[in-house]
Amino acid sequence: ASSVGAYADRRDHTTLLTLYAFATTPEVSPDVLASAILEAARAYAPTDDDTAAAANKQATAVALELQRNSGVADSVAWHTIFKDDPTYVNTLVERYRDVQTKDVDALLRSYVTHDNSIRVDVIPE
Repeated sequence: ASSVGAYADRRDHTTLLTLYAFATTPEVSPDVLASAILEAARAYAPTDDDTAAAANKQATAVALELQRNSGVADSVAWHTIFKDDPTYVNTLVERYRDVQTKDVDALLRSYVTHDNSIRVDVIPE
């Protein structure tokens, strides 16, 4: 693959984890890429440093959002609508920091499977 990556929707209790790969040549099939992505994700063993880095990244994103009036308004509106708690944003950083490495590892083992995924293949002509 010429490019691989992953990203997660950062909303609370989201179920969206996107894993992607781009083939370097047309001979690399989507099946090969999909299998390799899932195998690599399931083989990954997160460390405490990885978990801390992810929490810091999310905390930075929250802080950046709250530096703008529009970000505060968006966050308060979103948490009011979906959580019925306009102050919920004030607990996000603590919630991110409370995530344990063992929980991330258990999530990977339980949910990153072919059965729990939706696959989209984009093949240019």
